[in-house]
Amino acid sequence: MKKIYLAVMVSAILVLAGTPWALAVETKTMATAELAGLLFDIAGLKMPEGTEVLSDAEIFEIQVNMLAERGITQLVNIEPDAIVTYGLIANFVYDALIGANDVTTDAKIKYLAGAGYIHAGGADDPMVYSEIVAALNIPELTKAVAEAYSLPFGGRARTGVLSAPANPAPETPPSPTGGAWQVGSII
Repeated sequence: MKKIYLAVMVSAILVLAGTPWALAVETKTMATAELAGLLFDIAGLKMPEGTEVLSDAEIFEIQVNMLAERGITQLVNIEPDAIVTYGLIANFVYDALIGANDVTTDAKIKYLAGAGYIHAGGADDPMVYSEIVAALNIPELTKAVAEAYSLPFGGRARTGVLSAPANPAPETPPSPTGGAWQVGSII
């Protein structure tokens, strides 16, 4: 009986201590309608009068259109219940910080992950909630979204906020010294 009691106590202590095998893996994802709402709030936008009675899909459409008017077009033509992916976030973050260009989504993910802005993942892989929130809390990104209504959206790097390659960026952006970018060289 004492052995069972001891085993239960040790297990409880290990769980409370947060041992890696005891921690649950986060799996909560975010729908694009939720992302639109977050971006809408970051941009400081307000819904027009009389929209309180609209459906969630109609609210999403209004938010997407208002964001698009300010240059934030990554949610256009996406369903409100689509799951937010690494590709969507990478395209959004990259376009905001560096500027829209023809760099592939995979190259954007690699570049941003190497710079420590997002975790690496496949372009079509769902991104978990906490990683999305962390990406949206990048100070340069928050500023770019908040200013989207008064300045052209995208390319914050070109205004000196972030050291990054010029638009359009190559697949592997060169450093000022001619070598490849290092993880710490962007910040």
